[in-house]
Amino acid sequence: MKTKYIITILILITIGILSVISYNNQDKEINHVSPSEMDNNTKPDINTDEVTKQDNIKYEPLKFPDNNLDTSDWKTYQNEEFGFEVKYPSDWEVEVSKKDFLIRPITKIDPNDDGGVYISVSDLSLNDYVENRISSDVSLKGWVVNNNMQGVIFNYKLGVWSEGRGLDQRKVHQSYLFDLGKYRISFYEPSDIKYRTKVLEKVVLSLVSL
Repeated sequence: MKTKYIITILILITIGILSVISYNNQDKEINHVSPSEMDNNTKPDINTDEVTKQDNIKYEPLKFPDNNLDTSDWKTYQNEEFGFEVKYPSDWEVEVSKKDFLIRPITKIDPNDDGGVYISVSDLSLNDYVENRISSDVSLKGWVVNNNMQGVIFNYKLGVWSEGRGLDQRKVHQSYLFDLGKYRISFYEPSDIKYRTKVLEKVVLSLVSL
């Protein structure tokens, strides 16, 4: 009788031990998380491509060391709607058409002279503007900062070009884009006249965000 009683107790103890072991193993399987899964669960939702892109940008101060053009008598144009201000030569004028502006000489070289500093305001973000601007004729030259505004310099080709004839007489010009906050503003001057290129550079340097 005692033997049967002891055997019964041993069986019950054995069943109890096996139950505890089974429960612990099951618990471990349910709560086990691999390192990769843990990383995915704990990392914030960040666009890493965008962050990397921004981190890799190096902004250089915008300078034109060879431009000694005197701007002491220049006038000031201010636009409160789009929040910017620029200076321009006293013998030039500003033509306004909605978001487009042309700073040009009052006296034209000839009737067909449409040269001057072209300014345009855009609602696109800086990155979107850059992506839309890049083409076979336009390339990114570099990122700059001007009067605490982040900006971009583009190289663009302008002139006679015939792929079929193998003719390419295009010349490389620079255009400039800056972030005003709510808007982006771009500048370019399409002529080959050196004085006007210097005016463009000085106009760009005079840009102030209001």
